[in-house]
Amino acid sequence: MLIVKRCSYTMIAAAMVAALVSCNSTFNTNISPPSVSNAQPDVQPLEFSKPQKIAWAGVKAEPVRLASTKLAWNKLPEQADDTTGFKPFKYPVQETKFD
Repeated sequence: MLIVKRCSYTMIAAAMVAALVSCNSTFNTNISPPSVSNAQPDVQPLEFSKPQKIAWAGVKAEPVRLASTKLAWNKLPEQADDTTGFKPFKYPVQETKFD
């Protein structure tokens, strides 16, 4: 019971300190006016390269072949995959530097 009272007094004191600190209105951020700080970006028109014609007659047309097979349910593993367990690496990890 004594611990509960001590915790509640501490919580009340912390709330009062937070309320007093948050009411401080003398802080000045020195923010410049919006018209000066929001400068317009430089605008440049897009320049596209000269268009090239595609010779569709030279492109060989091939039919689409679907590579689908039936799923064999009886050949699937029966053991569920454990996503929370730790599995060590086969080889020790090596550090490499790259740029």
